Amino acid sequence: MELMTDELRRTMPHRVRLSVERTDWVQAKFFAPDGSWTFWAIRFINDDLLLGMVDHPEGEFADDDPFGMVHRPSRECGMASVSRMGTSPSGIERDTTFTPCRVSELPALRSEVKP
Repeated sequence: MELMTDELRRTMPHRVRLSVERTDWVQAKFFAPDGSWTFWAIRFINDDLLLGMVDHPEGEFADDDPFGMVHRPSRECGMASVSRMGTSPSGIERDTTFTPCRVSELPALRSEVKP
């Protein structure tokens, strides 16, 4: 499965703003099939880095994990490298049934972002 389709790359905003707010649109959902983490992508920071919300209940990431910024069990703003996601041993997948929504519409994240 292609993780980043041409359509998703074209429609996802490209902005350098590094904060996430409840009114931001979540454009895609990526996940590890074993349930170890989920990444809700909001926008591109550059051609390879995505900004979004990271849910990693297991704690610290390995060096080869695409989400190297989070170091504890968390649900917080973070970045993911598209190129590293494609080569991750975790077998990262994109949820093809995900419908874009606002951050505030993700129930698990309601208390994790600025009002």
